[in-house]
Amino acid sequence: DIWTLRTKSNRLIRTTAAHPYFVRVRQKTLSQKRYRFEVDISNKVEHLSKDTIVAVSSGEHSATALITAGAKRELLAEWREAGAAKRFAPSIYAALIVEAISRLQVDVRALFIDVDYEGYNALITNVVKHAVPDATLHFVRVGKKSPAHHAAYHVNDGRAQADTRITRETLGGKTESALRAPSRSNLSAERFGDPQALSLSSKIFDSERFVK
Repeated sequence: DIWTLRTKSNRLIRTTAAHPYFVRVRQKTLSQKRYRFEVDISNKVEHLSKDTIVAVSSGEHSATALITAGAKRELLAEWREAGAAKRFAPSIYAALIVEAISRLQVDVRALFIDVDYEGYNALITNVVKHAVPDATLHFVRVGKKSPAHHAAYHVNDGRAQADTRITRETLGGKTESALRAPSRSNLSAERFGDPQALSLSSKIFDSERFVK
């Protein structure tokens, strides 16, 4: 059968019932009053028996990212083999921050990151600044009253679901979103913290620089 469609601009289209059409969908813009976001972690990365949750929150808008205990153990084994175990925890922390930010649909202008990995601020900054290059980063003690602390804690105790859940299985089959251990030629701090290793386009570590 042939059908006639009239568009909003009053044009007529003769088409079949099975012919596909694309519909333009306007993305909903979220209202925003706060641009200062805090970052907190529940169960540090090196606690290998528990899932790790990282939350990014302004109190108005929040997002959380989780990596399972099993995924951490498998990934750490790879990093140990590559001789980079010391940088494993802060690097995963930075990756989870980026993953949480990628779930926010608002402007992030300032990040106040809980000081959980002292001595690795430069590494974390390089990774996060690639995701939000215009944001200012501050490393502080955010405290238990932080909205990020509450967001992470609620996921940890089961009262909320993480916005994104990272497992070794889901990463292993998808090169673009896989966490990779660094090769032995890329173990310097500069190479390891290269901001090009992380991006918001559904991948964490660049597969050309990181290997299984």
